[in-house]
Amino acid sequence: MPLQYDEIGRRLKAFRLGSGLTAEEIAQRMGISRTALYRFEKGELAKIEVLEKLSEQYDLIVIDTPPVLVAADTAIVATHAGTVLLVARANLSTMGELKESTRRLALGGRAATGVLLNAMEMDKRAYSSYKYGRYRYTNYNYESILPEEQ
Repeated sequence: MPLQYDEIGRRLKAFRLGSGLTAEEIAQRMGISRTALYRFEKGELAKIEVLEKLSEQYDLIVIDTPPVLVAADTAIVATHAGTVLLVARANLSTMGELKESTRRLALGGRAATGVLLNAMEMDKRAYSSYKYGRYRYTNYNYESILPEEQ
């Protein structure tokens, strides 16, 4: 029997109104944004069901979501994706943002598969001309940024 998203939404809204809690408090407890809570109350969870049906018909479906650090909805959608790629903007995104995004996805039950680098200015490439000069050696440390197993 398929889930009745409208009924789940009605019950969620009734709980919110009857509990005396604000939408912000309930959204925080659920680990989602307030906007997502309102969408759930309208029964708009069916969009995941639509994606599942489309995945039976198509080889590839691309879902563009808000950044992981901005919206909790992204981690929810990621659990339904076959592959999760982070998008980093050249000269703007930091390694710390990528690590935190990866950590949040992992906490939501989904690991990032890779990173796409976009908005790279090809005319300003550092490697466009070959020069002799200083070299820097670094000791790279590849530690896991995933949560510890319990």
